[in-house]
Amino acid sequence: MVFKVLNLVQAPDGDHEKHRLTLKTSMIEITTIVVKFGDINEAVAVAKEMVEKEGVHSISVCPGFSHEAVAKISQAVGGRAAVNVSRGDPESTLKAVEILMKEGWFPKP
Repeated sequence: MVFKVLNLVQAPDGDHEKHRLTLKTSMIEITTIVVKFGDINEAVAVAKEMVEKEGVHSISVCPGFSHEAVAKISQAVGGRAAVNVSRGDPESTLKAVEILMKEGWFPKP
């Protein structure tokens, strides 16, 4: 059996229909989908669809997803897939935010 993983990430210009790719070996299939930054409903819908229609076994979400968003994704898939979130240590998180701010991901304060 092929283990199917969804890597769900966010970007300000994310479009889940256009921004996706799949990498396959004989043992694993990893699909990365980029959703609109901050659109929890889109992320939930994509995760649910991938579990229901594509048989995804595990979902990995990027650090930009809030605890609330991760909980909503987990509830939406109803225990049919593992839901994991990447989190970094404070130094790494600050470095990532610094780069994202420099690249225009967030409105200027």
